Amino acid sequence: MEVGPAGVLAPDGLRQWLADRGEPCGDARAALAAVERRLPEALADPELGPMVENEAALLLGAVLVTAVDGARWIVWPNGHPVVRIGHTELDVSAIAHDYVCRQGEPLTAVVDRYRR
Repeated sequence: MEVGPAGVLAPDGLRQWLADRGEPCGDARAALAAVERRLPEALADPELGPMVENEAALLLGAVLVTAVDGARWIVWPNGHPVVRIGHTELDVSAIAHDYVCRQGEPLTAVVDRYRR
């Protein structure tokens, strides 16, 4: 099932946290770069910390949909939102989890790989 932007949760907590610190907070690569720079601080924040992984996933998805031609949100039958780019479905939750918890690929690198 495809969904539009209104059909997917927005990373409002993360965006507000970034804005409060004078960082970019829109649906642009710069916001993901700010998350990468400030990840230790975000994780230590008592309010944002427990939500960072999910919020970063939603922001990654929003940036991909904005920056990559043809990228769009879809929802798997189990209700899990992913971003489809061509024939590839990106599980942005898994990507964010790997980055936040396992020092995986930076979120900006994911965007750079698909942006032309």
